[in-house]
Order: sequence, then structure tokens, then C-alpha cells
Amino acid sequence: MDELKKEKCRLVQEKEELLKKYNIIQRQIIKIENQIKETCKNSEPGHNYIEEKEDGPYGMTFTYCNKCGYEPL
Repeated sequence: MDELKKEKCRLVQEKEELLKKYNIIQRQIIKIENQIKETCKNSEPGHNYIEEKEDGPYGMTFTYCNKCGYEPL
């Protein structure tokens, strides 16, 4: 029983460490995505927006920059 509790504790600690690493990586990805968006925006001629509509009778329309993938709200 004690061995199982120790193993569980070890796994919980490992999970917490991995979640911290995941969060750090996620913040780095967001930072880089923002840098890509700003670089594209400040380049000449800036974002190149494309509109695409899904097939079907109720297809949604999506707008995005075909250079950097930015999707305006």
C-alpha cells in the first residue's frame, strides 16, 4: 500500500512539473505568434486578407491573412 501511495505522489509531482513546462511553452508560442502577426502587419504592404466560405447552404465565412495566418475578429 505504501509503495502505491509513493508512486502516486511521484506521478502527481511529475504531472505538475510537466504542466508547468507546458504552460511555459504555451506562453512562448503565443509570444512568437504575436511577433509573426506584428512583423506581417508592419511589412509592406501588411496583411493580405483572404475570405473563404465553407461549402453548404449555411457555410460560414472566414477571413485570414494568407501570409501569417492572422484571423481578425
